[in-house]
Amino acid sequence: MRRKHIGDVRRMKLGRPMDFFERTASRYVRPREAAAFAAGTKRALLAIERGDSDAGRLLEDLGSGSFAVLRRRTWFVAGVFQSFLNSAHLYTDQARHAELCRTGRQCLRDSDLAGLRLAITELDTAQLGTCDDAMLEEPGNVGGTVVTRP
Repeated sequence: MRRKHIGDVRRMKLGRPMDFFERTASRYVRPREAAAFAAGTKRALLAIERGDSDAGRLLEDLGSGSFAVLRRRTWFVAGVFQSFLNSAHLYTDQARHAELCRTGRQCLRDSDLAGLRLAITELDTAQLGTCDDAMLEEPGNVGGTVVTRP
């Protein structure tokens, strides 16, 4: 069923990074970044329309591009770190979460933006993951859980 509607699902997913870019990131982009985002959007839409297997990767690239633009802003990096501080429930290794939060707090005190970015990257990596499009496209696979027929 999902494979039948994968194009529709991906078109809906395309709206998310486009909306985020327009609402948030577009104010801070450099001209070449805006052009790259527009070109990436067109590539992703064409891949979706053709049913290309790399459409999912192109969608991820769009989201990553917007995030990269905002990562240059101190207020954004501090806000992302704050959201990780308040999300301990998303980590199976609570000690690792606490350690990375301590590191991030120290980086904030020291105005070490590069160190804070690194702590955020590690916090993001240590977080509980979600399944990807490829997993959802497998027959009998619903949200990462294999469904068998009785």
